[in-house]
Amino acid sequence: MADRSAWEDWITRDRAEIARLSAEIAAAEARIDSIVYGLFNLTPGEIALPESLGSSFKSNTRSLRGIGCCDGQTKQAPQQRGTWRDLGRA
Repeated sequence: MADRSAWEDWITRDRAEIARLSAEIAAAEARIDSIVYGLFNLTPGEIALPESLGSSFKSNTRSLRGIGCCDGQTKQAPQQRGTWRDLGRA
């Protein structure tokens, strides 16, 4: 019975740590999103689109490869205002 109690305590502590880390990750992602939106001078309407699509859209766009934005090449911030569709072009 003591073993079961020890395991339950360990699992409870693990759950709390996972919840804390998940909240920390979510806060960091929100800060990153805000920085990126600012870099591209997005309007509230342009920001609303990826926000409305949720985390699956953001995860897919963060892992883009081969379009020049995420393959190790350094890009300058766009000089002209574009839409979110233009982010991979430059």
